[in-house]
Amino acid sequence: MDHLMLQVVKCPLCLEPYREPKVLACFHSFCKSCLERQMDDNCAEKIVCPQCRVETQLSIQLGKAYYIS
Repeated sequence: MDHLMLQVVKCPLCLEPYREPKVLACFHSFCKSCLERQMDDNCAEKIVCPQCRVETQLSIQLGKAYYIS
C-alpha cells in the first residue's frame, strides 16, 4: 500500500513528491515548477500535457490538485 501511495503522490515528470500540484484540462497533475519548465519550451498561451498530449489553454487558471495536496 505504501508503494502505491508513493506512486500517487509523485509527479510523473520530476519523480518527486508533488510541490504545488496543478491539474490540466485532461486531469493529469504535475508540479507547478515542472509545468513552468514545459511552458518555457512551448508557446505561452497553451501547454501540451506531457503524458497524453492534450492541450490546455493557459488563459484559464490551472486548478489545484486538491486530492494530492
